[in-house]
Amino acid sequence: MKVLIENKTQAEILKYFKSNSRVFFEPLDNRVNIDEYARKLAKFSTQFWLYDEGSPVGFMAAYLNDTSSKIAYISTISVIKSYQGKGGGKLLINNLIQLAARKKFYKIRLEVAANNSKAIRFYRKQGFYLFMKKDESYIMEKPLSYEFNDKPLVSICSLSYNHSKYIRKSLDSLLSQKTSFRFEIIVHDDASSDGTSEILREYAEKYPEIIKPIFQKENQYSKGIKPIFEYVFPMANGKYIALCETDDYWIDPYKLQKQVDFMEKNPDVVICGTESILRNEINKTETKSFESSIKYFTSDDFIKGSFVNTLTVLFRKPNKIPDFVKQCSYTDYCLWMYLLKKDNGKAVKLPDVTAIYRIHKDGVYSGKGTIKRDIETLETRLYVTRFIGDAKIARKYLFFYLYELKKLIKRSVVYLLRSIVYLKYVMEFMIMMIRKKFKN
Repeated sequence: MKVLIENKTQAEILKYFKSNSRVFFEPLDNRVNIDEYARKLAKFSTQFWLYDEGSPVGFMAAYLNDTSSKIAYISTISVIKSYQGKGGGKLLINNLIQLAARKKFYKIRLEVAANNSKAIRFYRKQGFYLFMKKDESYIMEKPLSYEFNDKPLVSICSLSYNHSKYIRKSLDSLLSQKTSFRFEIIVHDDASSDGTSEILREYAEKYPEIIKPIFQKENQYSKGIKPIFEYVFPMANGKYIALCETDDYWIDPYKLQKQVDFMEKNPDVVICGTESILRNEINKTETKSFESSIKYFTSDDFIKGSFVNTLTVLFRKPNKIPDFVKQCSYTDYCLWMYLLKKDNGKAVKLPDVTAIYRIHKDGVYSGKGTIKRDIETLETRLYVTRFIGDAKIARKYLFFYLYELKKLIKRSVVYLLRSIVYLKYVMEFMIMMIRKKFKN
């Protein structure tokens, strides 16, 4: 058997359809106007014809017109009954893969009836997975590059709690990533009470092999458990991990592709972040501070603080995360320091603006007072120094301890003085009210 790409006429396509098995032709004829369908295939699709001894025994039509998203779509594929199970379907798909790869397409998609378990099993063997549920059918998808086609290359890890106002936008932004590899989205919902869980279930049912939800009956964070380490990371299958909580979102559909491409070419880079926008929804302001070039950092640079916003980061998944990282107040910062020191690696910040970080009244970090954040910063650096055990880091941190302590004392004095002033005026107002010294 061999495959040829030929542009046959509407009449020739119809002739093939009608000569095919009833199992294929009758359902197709009931679902679409067969004449109009053949006309569109003849005019717009790329046709792959399977021949044996000069006669057509199989046919596949695919659309390779979507040059913006770089996704090819299989419209129909069939092999006549006497040739089924002999590798004809696989041969047709392999020819499409070769053509789509030459045209630099990222993925191939097709639609299959949800009750057609035989076809689903066949496509799974060819590297397709269930991308999305659509009414009574599934959209299946196959990435076209990287060796991790059988499992996700990237695990997007997300935490959620009472984010019903934000979670749809967040999940849609993650699902819109255009990549040449598979990725998964693991979302931990910490017993939300505002409808977040229901929205997450809706998305998980629609994207059954991408979104992997974790639901809690009781809030774990309030018990001192850190769900990212206890529940989320253990489920991650990817070589790389990306982070984005469900009240934040990404704005660049090629974010993951850019980061993976960079890290595959630079094995000494263990952390890859990007530029982002800080959106304060409390005072309605935005902070934009963008670099125009790639910036590299080491663990010494991170002593001054983190140079990457967590929701932009992609990092290489470590085999094990030590306990001290899990015990830090700012676990992301401890994790970055651990990864950089463990392999003496580098962090990089790409100039692309890829994400929006929201500050809002319901946010965990936003809800902390300034003094509490200062104390947690000091605790975090102490953990890093104690468990990494680097004298150079300890000396540098000492200066920062003194700086943070000075800042904390200054703020405490300011708050104390402000409180005394407020107390003075409150007392005066109370005295004035008691004595009723008003003209009216």
